[in-house]
Amino acid sequence: MALSAPRVVFGIHSATFYNPLSGLPYGTLRVLGNGTFSMTGTTIELRGGSNRFPWSIQDGNIDAKIDITTREYPDFMMELFLGKAPTAVVSDATGDVNGFVNMFGTSIKNGTNGISAIAPSIGNEASLKFGKLILKAVSANTFDIYGISNVDFARGTDVDFQNDLLKINAAPITAVAGAVTVASLGLEFTVIGIPAFIINDTAVLDVLPIHIGASSAVVGGLADVFPEFGCILLCQQLGSGEMVEIDVFKAKAIGANLGAAEKAFSETPISAKAYFDSAKNGICKITMIKPV
Repeated sequence: MALSAPRVVFGIHSATFYNPLSGLPYGTLRVLGNGTFSMTGTTIELRGGSNRFPWSIQDGNIDAKIDITTREYPDFMMELFLGKAPTAVVSDATGDVNGFVNMFGTSIKNGTNGISAIAPSIGNEASLKFGKLILKAVSANTFDIYGISNVDFARGTDVDFQNDLLKINAAPITAVAGAVTVASLGLEFTVIGIPAFIINDTAVLDVLPIHIGASSAVVGGLADVFPEFGCILLCQQLGSGEMVEIDVFKAKAIGANLGAAEKAFSETPISAKAYFDSAKNGICKITMIKPV
């Protein structure tokens, strides 16, 4: 009788995260650099006298850990690893302006003698550019607009920075009662009464262009909660049809890296600690199968 063919594991297919209470999935990661589950144990040695070797070795503690490198960023990652479920918007056919607040001073956003609201300009929505803008009072009735980045300045009507201070408009914008339109930015400013800006006062706003999907979350809050989760790792299916599934019953992770490198797709390592599930009397279930 010949030896059986060796059992091998090749590649990573997916990592699916689920709620341990309901069993329902949070979502799945498919664009993975790796997905591994490791159990690293320690041994406790009894030593003494002149013996160069241990008299006895007994079992110590075991750390069980999931390590994943992902190259995609679905919304559920924020909830599990950053502690805050994002607010998601499926699409927006007109774009949006939000977060309009005074930053320095109180004279720019003003419901009596100033700018009461900012909204997409009807007919110019295609020129809304993603990013944060800052308004700065130049005189009692004029202001300049500054940007944080030019990453989206080519959308709709092109604009550019006027100087190294990141000012966008060439000449100060005059605020008069009614609607003041800055078509190149796709914005309409609603001005109430006679403006009484105080020079150097500032206000900020966030702009979202027309889109088919967006999400955002403020992380780091005192009430943020990092939920426990289950994770099923699926290795790549072999040419023979063999598959390997690792179902980690309970785990927790805190933190993730965001960002990117020059001319490279972003990736972030995720590390989660697994722990004992009393109901299932273990920490994971490993299934290896060779279908016919």
